[in-house]
This record gives sequence, structure tokens and C-alpha cells, in this order.
Amino acid sequence: MKSQSNFLILLLLFIIEVFALSFGSKYLNNFVNPLILFFSSLGIGLLCLRQSFLVPSGISQNGNIITKRIKYTGLIFFCAGVVVLGIIIKSTIDKFPIDHRISDIIPTIQKLVNRYLNGEFPYQTITDWGYNLYPTYLPFQWEQYILAEKINLDYRWFAFYGTVFCLIIYAMIILNRNQSILKLSILFCLPFLTIILLNSVHPKIFGVTVEILIASYYLLLVMSVYSKNIFAISITLILCLLSRYFILLWLPLFLYIFYFTEGFRKILVISVFCILGIILFYALPFLWKDPSIFLMGLQYHSYAALGEWSGQAWQAPGARPIALFQGIGFASFFYEYVGGSVAERLRTLQLIHFMLSCGAILFLSTIYFFIKKQVHHRLFIIGSLKIFLVFFYNFIQIPYAYLFLVPVFVSFGLISCVADATQSK
Repeated sequence: MKSQSNFLILLLLFIIEVFALSFGSKYLNNFVNPLILFFSSLGIGLLCLRQSFLVPSGISQNGNIITKRIKYTGLIFFCAGVVVLGIIIKSTIDKFPIDHRISDIIPTIQKLVNRYLNGEFPYQTITDWGYNLYPTYLPFQWEQYILAEKINLDYRWFAFYGTVFCLIIYAMIILNRNQSILKLSILFCLPFLTIILLNSVHPKIFGVTVEILIASYYLLLVMSVYSKNIFAISITLILCLLSRYFILLWLPLFLYIFYFTEGFRKILVISVFCILGIILFYALPFLWKDPSIFLMGLQYHSYAALGEWSGQAWQAPGARPIALFQGIGFASFFYEYVGGSVAERLRTLQLIHFMLSCGAILFLSTIYFFIKKQVHHRLFIIGSLKIFLVFFYNFIQIPYAYLFLVPVFVSFGLISCVADATQSK
């Protein structure tokens, strides 16, 4: 009963999380909604940790045989979701031309791709748009679009097709688990309904960014961790490491837990794969030519953040920076209530952001050390990832709405794993 109630509470918290990221950010108070988003997201991670205490470490993921009726039901839901989502995304893409005056995200990716195809070094300052922009994107934020460029495919459609492919893997994994028709239907509908809802409130997430593909990498990471497939874990870790570097902070906790549960040999395999991936796709082609590009990217992040904290050029002097007051994240709290200049307030947030992100990892590591024999370690790993992302994203220096796709997609995977655990229980 506790396991089943956990699943229902998880669904409720997820609904609140998505509401806060969508309608809440638009209609609720700029200081109330970030609290709702933070605590609902944190609750999802904590409930996953709680579930890890309720499930024996050796649960079977096979369960009963899935009937054809259940598989066909799932297939119908999935296909319908893809079709509806495709129609909606097309409408959104049509509304937003790729233009650096609207957003420089996709134009920057295009610049990196074209430089690479023309034999130029991609990581050079971009000066084409009347301001200097240093490209901060890691290889797997832009390299996959080389194929899109070659076949003349809109990058947003490439990201959509890549996301559908990842969702197919998600669906196949779920279909091979012991799930009731009700749970299967819920798990199949969650990604599609969430994307549609977010698109209705924040269409720019899908119209001017390709973050949905990066978020899909994290979904696959969660599914891989729960699947026990070392090769899949290694591949998805590489995808995540070379798209959003911050996962480096969480990686020691992941390896620490694996050391106690899977042994040194599996840690070595995963580590070798990840190191080889970083060397082949980042170090040799880019860092070897210019070792400073990573640090320069970090410095530009801070430079760009100070610009956003200073407000847009079209805003009145002294007006609240629009990027901080979108009802998402705690940057607005630091801007409004911390003393000092804008630069000093930003530095305070950056320090707190780093301390809380690392502190969460240290705290979870300590907890695991004392209770490691009592928990299902893979659920603990997944819960720890969600909790880390909650602190990292909610205290990020510029809380753009599109960035929060990553923790939301992690919630999809987390809920599906808890659903399997409760079914097996």
C-alpha cells in the first residue's frame, strides 16, 4: 500500500511541477511560483528515495507476461501522441522563424555547424549580429545537427525526430515491464501531455530552442540506470556529459554508489567509456587545438548572466530584469532581497548555487553510506539525480524556462521506474 500511495503522490507532485513550470509561471506571483516549483520537484526526488527503502534490491523487472491487448493499447496511445504532438510542434515552428533577433540559440548552432563543415575551428567568437558571442555549447549540443544541415532539415524538426526516437526507446522499455493498462496509459501519456501543455504557455521552448533533445538524453539516462545495462548507461552518460557539463558534479555520487553495489570492474568499464567519449568527441578535435575553450565558455556564461541581470536595452532604467522575473527559479529572490550591486548579487547567487549543488551531493553520499544495505540502489541513484537537478536548476543564474525541460524529462523516467517498482512489490 505504501508503494502504491507513493506512485499516486508522485503523479500529484508531477502535475504540480508541470503546472508551476507552465501556467503557474504565467499567472502566479513571481515569488510564490518558484517555491511551488522547487518543493514539488524536490518532493518527487525525495519520494523516489523513499521508494528505494520500500523495494528489495533484487526486484524483477520482468513481472507477468504483457498481453497483446496491453501492448496494442500502449501502441495506440503512443502513435496518437506522436501525431498530435507533431501537428502542434509544426504550428509552433511555423510561428517562429530562425532569427538571432528572436533568439541566438539555433543561429549559434548553425554557425558552429557551418564553421565545422567549412573546415574552420568552431569555437571562435561570433561577431555577425552586432555583438560578440563566444560559443559555449559542448559538442553534443551542436554536432548532431551536421546531419540536419547536410540533408537541409530544420534543426527543430531534427530535435523533434530525435526526441520521438528516444520516446520510442522509453515506450519499448515500459512495454517490457509488468504494468497494468492504467499505469501503462499514464506513462505513455505523460511526455506528450506535458510537452503540449508547456508548448501552450511557453511556445518559444520548442520554437526557438532544441533543448528537448538534450532533455531526452537525460530521460534515457534514467531508463538506462534502472535497466542495469552498463553499455546503455555509458552511452547515455556520454550524451549527457557532452551536452550539459554540470552532470560532472553528480557523477562522483553515481560512481560512489556503483562501487558499493556493482563493484570496481563495472565502474572501470563506465569510466573508460566516458573518458574515451570525451577524448574522441571533445578533447582531440577541439580542446587539443585550444585548451582554453572550456574556461572561456564558463567566463562567457558569467558575462552573459551579468548582462541579463542588468536588464534588456528596451527596459526602463532600474526596471526588474525580465529574464529573472518569469516565475521560475530563485534568481529573482537574490536580485530583489540581497544587498550590493547587481554584480555582487549575482556573485552571491553563483556561490550559493555551487554550494547547494555540491552540498546536495555530499549529503546524499553520506546518507547512502549509512543506509546502503537497506535500499534499492538504482532507485536511490535516480532519486539523487532528480534532487541534484532541483538544486542546480532552481538556483541557476538565468532561469530560462527551456532549461527546465531536463528535470521534467527526468521526472518521466523516475515515475516510470517507481511504477515498475510498485508493480513488482
